[in-house]
Amino acid sequence: MRTRQRLCRVTGSPSLFNRDSGQSLVETSLSMLMIITSALALFELCMVTYTLSALSESVHEGLRYAIVNGSDAGVSATGCSTSSPSAVISAVTNAATNYNLRNTSSMTVTVCYPATDGAAPGSLVTVTASYPYTPFSSLPGFQQTLTASTEGRILY
Repeated sequence: MRTRQRLCRVTGSPSLFNRDSGQSLVETSLSMLMIITSALALFELCMVTYTLSALSESVHEGLRYAIVNGSDAGVSATGCSTSSPSAVISAVTNAATNYNLRNTSSMTVTVCYPATDGAAPGSLVTVTASYPYTPFSSLPGFQQTLTASTEGRILY
């Protein structure tokens, strides 16, 4: 066997160029590139799903606070506001902090009392939150603003 290999090297026969030893290296590197990219994309998709779920639950917590407390929620006027019902906004922000959202200061919370009687029992209240999601990796397409909204009737 060794004699044949030496003979091929000396004579320069074409059997030297028919080896497939480099092919597996190229195939492995391309496969690993695809596997790592897919794993990062799956991780980012899971994190976007978790962030949207946490944002939605935070909005639900704010709505629960608004419908139970009603006029005690800090409402001074009807309509939509990002600062007037500060107790509802802090309920949403505290819930988002408990879910470990990374930057709750960039979250925008809007509370709407569309009825003319404001926060009277039986009136509607809508809580909406927007959160700019920042991806963990630099894969394109994951930078977006997530929005969650919910609506309910004030009980008390």
